[in-house]
Amino acid sequence: SPELGITIAALALWVYDGTPGIETTLRAGRRLRSRSE
Repeated sequence: SPELGITIAALALWVYDGTPGIETTLRAGRRLRSRSE
């Protein structure tokens, strides 16, 4: 599903960035989800 790809991409960015940007990732995911609905 597209959401799985978004989650993987977000996790990859988070790990690559090396910072605990979980809040930002969740916010971005919510924005993407609401846009696709």
